[in-house]
Amino acid sequence: MSDSAASDNTGADVDTENANTSSDNNSENTNSSENTTKRLQEEQTKNLPDRRTDSISIPGVKSITIPKNISDVNVDLYNPAKNNCFFEISIVLKDGNKQIYKSDLVKPGQHIYSINLSEALP
Repeated sequence: MSDSAASDNTGADVDTENANTSSDNNSENTNSSENTTKRLQEEQTKNLPDRRTDSISIPGVKSITIPKNISDVNVDLYNPAKNNCFFEISIVLKDGNKQIYKSDLVKPGQHIYSINLSEALP
C-alpha cells in the first residue's frame, strides 16, 4: 500500500488523495459486491440436502406473549428443514410500527430458542 492510501474497516484500500471516484469504479464495486454475495449464498447452500424449490413452508405464529420488563424470551422460531431458502425472522409490535427483534439468517432446519429483544416492553 502506498503512503497516499489507507485501509477502511472492510479491508479495502482507500485513496485518501483522490476521493473522487468514477462511475466505472462504482459499477465495478457493485458487480464485485453482487458476485461476493452470490458466491457466499452458493457456499452456504452447497452442502444442504436437496430441497423443494417449487414452494416455501412458512410456519405461522399468530402471537407471542411477552411479560412486561422482560427482554430475554424463550421461543421456538424456525425455518422448516424442507425449505430451500434462508429466513430472516422479525418480531413487530401489534400496531405494526415498531420492530423489537430481527434474527440473523436462519438456515433450513435451524431453530431459534432464545431471543433478546431490542428493548423490554413497558
